[in-house]
Amino acid sequence: MENERIIKITSLQSTEDGEDTIEITTRGTLSGDNENYTLEFDEIFEDGLKSHTVLTVKDGKSVNLLRRGDMNNEIILEAGRRHNFQYGTPYGEMQMGVFASTVENKMTPDGGTLKLVYTIDFYGNFTSGNEMLIEVGNTF
Repeated sequence: MENERIIKITSLQSTEDGEDTIEITTRGTLSGDNENYTLEFDEIFEDGLKSHTVLTVKDGKSVNLLRRGDMNNEIILEAGRRHNFQYGTPYGEMQMGVFASTVENKMTPDGGTLKLVYTIDFYGNFTSGNEMLIEVGNTF
């Protein structure tokens, strides 16, 4: 079952230089059930770059975030595991790593939330601590 939804993403990034919060609200689709579902939506970033994003959750605990467009990457987030990925931008690609400490799934076919807490490293060096809350509903 696929349903058009409003998707609100709040992302908090902490670095040695401080904290930054980004919030976007977009339309997208939600398909699947409580534990296995897909969110699909378009993102427009502050600098005008655009990507089509497909976020897939498997068994309520493994998250695959695939972006195609101006930003190209595939990030896998699983609590307690580290994964490497290529982060592609219009300016070039870089090797990054991600370690998720929390994947909190509270999604139903009608909407809900997905909370991700993770760190990102750049060539093995800590870059940022991140917290992302994805809220899916009919309206916000």
